[in-house]
Amino acid sequence: MAVSARMVCANVNDFGSFREVFLNAVYSADKASPNYSFSQATPQASLKIVITNPGAFEQFKPNAVYNLVFTEHQEPATE
Repeated sequence: MAVSARMVCANVNDFGSFREVFLNAVYSADKASPNYSFSQATPQASLKIVITNPGAFEQFKPNAVYNLVFTEHQEPATE
């Protein structure tokens, strides 16, 4: 089963060879908003991603909204 979340990019810190991306859960109390159901299911969430892939740098912009889909990886975790 997949679990979805909708998050907004709060900030991107550029350190040259890597970037830190900070995302927060979207929120809306307006029942007509497409974000309302996400706000009810996940009223608070935050995520920090450190990205070293230059091709991925440009994918994250402050105030842009992203859909995340979580699915369980079937192989065991390795160290």
